[in-house]
Amino acid sequence: MAILASNDGSWTCLQALTIVQGHAILAQLNHRRSTETFWLLAVYADVSGGHASLLTFYTELHNFLADLVYSPEHSTTWTGCLATGDWNAVEHPDD
Repeated sequence: MAILASNDGSWTCLQALTIVQGHAILAQLNHRRSTETFWLLAVYADVSGGHASLLTFYTELHNFLADLVYSPEHSTTWTGCLATGDWNAVEHPDD
């Protein structure tokens, strides 16, 4: 899993955390000109073993994010929000 974007030199990655190797990464990005800093979550769900692997993947993702947000070093400073979506959700009844 990688995050690729055009960069004119104004973006920097302050930290990147691999959540699930090859499937999920969380990166803290900063825009030099606007001084905006935010977290970007990139996810490509693990469906290699069908529904069972998908359930395991989302459980691992949920636990990682909950631990991060509620950890002592972030619990009073976390100002972000998390949103997830699946563009395939309407394709198959099992999704």
